[in-house]
Amino acid sequence: MQELLTQLGINGKALLYQGLNFTLLLIVLTFAVYRPLLKAMRVRREKIVMGLRGAEEAAARITEAEKEKEQRIAAADQQALVIIATAETEAGVRGKEIITVAEHTAEGVLAEAETVAQHRRVQELKKLATESRQLVKEAIIKTVGLDPKAIDEA
Repeated sequence: MQELLTQLGINGKALLYQGLNFTLLLIVLTFAVYRPLLKAMRVRREKIVMGLRGAEEAAARITEAEKEKEQRIAAADQQALVIIATAETEAGVRGKEIITVAEHTAEGVLAEAETVAQHRRVQELKKLATESRQLVKEAIIKTVGLDPKAIDEA
C-alpha cells in the first residue's frame, strides 16, 4: 500500500499532518466562528420574531384605536343630534314665547292707541262744542241784537 501511495504521490506523514491540521482548524473554527455565528443568527431570529410579534400587536392596537375612534365619532354624532334636537325644541318654545310677548305688547299698544284716539275724540268734541256755542252765540247776537255780555251770563 505504501508503494501505491508513493506512486500516486501521496506522502503518508504529510497526509496525517494535513488531517491533524484540518481537524485542529475545524475545532478552532467551530468554537471561534461557527458557534458564535449560530448564536448570533439565533439571537437575530429571536429579535425578528419579537419584531413580528410587536408589529402584529401594533397592528391590533391600531385596529382597536380605529374602532374606538369610530365609536367615539358615532357617539359624538348622536350627541350632536340630541343637542340639535334640543336646541330646535328650545328655539320653538322660545319663539312661541316671543310671539306671545309680541302679541301682548301689540295688544297693549293697540289699547293705548285706542285710549289716545278716544282722548283726542273727546278733545275734538269739546272743541267742537265750544266752537258751536260760539257760533250759536254769534248767530243769536246777530239775529236778536243783544248785548254779548248778557248772553254769556244767561
